[in-house]
Amino acid sequence: MLRSQRGIRPSLPLRLVGRQREWHTLRAAWGNVTQGHVHFCLISGEAGIGKTRLAEELLAWTERQGIATAQTRSYAATGGLAYTPVIEWLRSEALQAALATLDDIWLTEIARLLSELLVERPTLPRPEPREPSGRDRWQRQRLFEALARGFLLDRRPKLLVIDDLQWCDADTLEWLRYLLHFAQREAVRQHPPAPLLVVGTVRAEEINHDHPLSALLLDLRSTGQVTELVLGALSAAESAELAAQMTNTALDEAVTRQLYTQTEGNPLFIVETIRAGMGGWGETTEPSHNLQSLPAKVQAIIQYRLAQLSPAGRELACLAATIGRSFTFDLLHVASGDEESAPNVN
Repeated sequence: MLRSQRGIRPSLPLRLVGRQREWHTLRAAWGNVTQGHVHFCLISGEAGIGKTRLAEELLAWTERQGIATAQTRSYAATGGLAYTPVIEWLRSEALQAALATLDDIWLTEIARLLSELLVERPTLPRPEPREPSGRDRWQRQRLFEALARGFLLDRRPKLLVIDDLQWCDADTLEWLRYLLHFAQREAVRQHPPAPLLVVGTVRAEEINHDHPLSALLLDLRSTGQVTELVLGALSAAESAELAAQMTNTALDEAVTRQLYTQTEGNPLFIVETIRAGMGGWGETTEPSHNLQSLPAKVQAIIQYRLAQLSPAGRELACLAATIGRSFTFDLLHVASGDEESAPNVN
């Protein structure tokens, strides 16, 4: 079965599998941007579904053409720190050359985020002290414009990628909103324009109406500046294709069926399951229900999801796991003994 056939090639990049429509949409968005537009693409889906993989495919494709690119991500632990992703973008090679030619009046503002500029350029005027909260709107406006000018100064087409927007701080998202509007206005006023595509990824299930990303999307939808892609699971055939890339062999039908049942078409689960070998996983047609027997990354994703539930929700999820992979609501209701959630049949 799988164990005897496996010849894993972890060092080789895997071809993109099963995302032809989404890849075509991203390419079309980039083509539109190169005509002098600015645009935002949002790739959403559950953890491990391939959001970052799709964004990185576009990064690699544009870099081969000599396009300026910068990539960053948000982290749950740093989500409260303002402008962390913007700072990482600013420190990228794609932005450093432009900053060197930016007028001092704007560079001084950017030095609020990049303190090393004050060391590298001792003659650069120091930023003015921040006004108390609530009276600093004019300073915030000037910082936003300085950052936008720094990103758009050299007029080259640019691709900016930001992962995990569900953890992004509100200041960065508000500035992204400003950047896209500022860039659109500049594209109308100036020739040649400064083409810009921003690609973000997000776990949509972690975004509610109060999240600042929701306000950004509503605004961009009204101006037609956003393309939204929702990634679903791979099909059984696509799952087999991805597994075949890793094992360098075509898997037989029984193993393919077992793999798809176990991973439900989640690309990360497929990759980690193949890499781990599952300790005899390929020798049985029955999928494991033991969390501890799963690969470490798969365990982490499942545990993170469970941690987002309420105590009652986690208890219900544990009960559902005990019943098995397939059950009816009525069975779960009877097993839980929760009379309050019973459907009203009167």
